[in-house]
Amino acid sequence: MPLTNAPFILSEIAAALDKLVATGERSSIYLSQFPMTEEGAGFLKEFLGLGATFIEIGGLARTRFRESGYPGVWWGEYYATPEKVSLRTIEIAEAPELVAASKDDIVEGLGRLTAGLPAIGQEAACTKPE
Repeated sequence: MPLTNAPFILSEIAAALDKLVATGERSSIYLSQFPMTEEGAGFLKEFLGLGATFIEIGGLARTRFRESGYPGVWWGEYYATPEKVSLRTIEIAEAPELVAASKDDIVEGLGRLTAGLPAIGQEAACTKPE
């Protein structure tokens, strides 16, 4: 069967999307765990399509997320090197968890923002509108 696991993966996506809607629980499907023919991969890619949102995270290991044609279903690619994808996933979530700011980062950002506010207030008070 040329589609191998593609229909099964689509059923898993539908179940995970239903769970996301009902409970808010996120899911990930690791595509590298499933043997897939070229025909199956092409079918999956064509069926899910691509949405408008694309997210790329730089740093030590580049990561890309692309929304599929179905809101809440994201294609994920994790790179081992600039050219080599080490992991492909399908993320079922409002947005991929990796792109959300952590609470610690938000607290740190709030500290920097509030520390800079007095200086901005002084500059604004010294500037007279014309």
